[in-house]
Order: sequence, then structure tokens, then C-alpha cells
Amino acid sequence: MNWLDIADKSDKIWFHLFGNYEVNESVFIEHVIFKGDSVSVVFSIFKPNIKLPKRWINKGFDSISLKLKLASLNEETIIRGNVSCRCYIELDGSVPNYEVKFYRDLFKKDLMFHSSCKKLFLSDVEGFCSI
Repeated sequence: MNWLDIADKSDKIWFHLFGNYEVNESVFIEHVIFKGDSVSVVFSIFKPNIKLPKRWINKGFDSISLKLKLASLNEETIIRGNVSCRCYIELDGSVPNYEVKFYRDLFKKDLMFHSSCKKLFLSDVEGFCSI
């Protein structure tokens, strides 16, 4: 099942930005915030290899910042070590069950962050100049 079939409007932003479920970009995690049965990950991608909106390019923006909120967590969230990594997202099962994983390496061997949830929201997507 494609998660876009069951996603709400805010989730579709992810696919619009990255074109698929995997982000083959280095990301910098700024904050990991736990609140109740949810966790929010605020991260930036410097000079991403994606098509940025024209209005951002006209303002001199070359990077993006965004917040990924995982709500209704299914299990414990795992966090290990540093803040520079790659990101991978996948959907498993017919009932929404999002698995969000951040890896330190391209080969997805060194897991840094893992969480599983029933709802996924992308918000606070902003462009900025990294220079």
C-alpha cells in the first residue's frame, strides 16, 4: 500500500519535496522532542539535490528546514549518538504503521534513530540560505 493513499495533506508534502520515500541527502538533526505519545524531529538539509520552489531560489535560499512529527507511537523510540545522518521512511502493513529511520551511513547499517507510529505529519517546511 502506498502511504499517500491514506496520507493527509501535510504528509503529501514529503512526497512532493523528495519524490519518493527515501531521502538520499545528508540531514542535520536540530531537535528531537518527546511529548506524550509523540516525537517530533526537526531537521535541516543543506543544499539538497531536489527541486526547490522558485520563490525560495529567488530569495537566495538553497537549503530546507522541516519538522517531522510521529504521533500515536507504537513502540519505544531508539536514539543513538550524533546528529549527521541519512533518512529513510517506509510504510508497513495495511493499517497505517509508519517506520521512520535515520541512518549514519549510506548502506543503512548504522541506525541512529528509529520510531514506529500510526500518524505522520510534516510541517514547518521553510527555505533558508546556508551561506
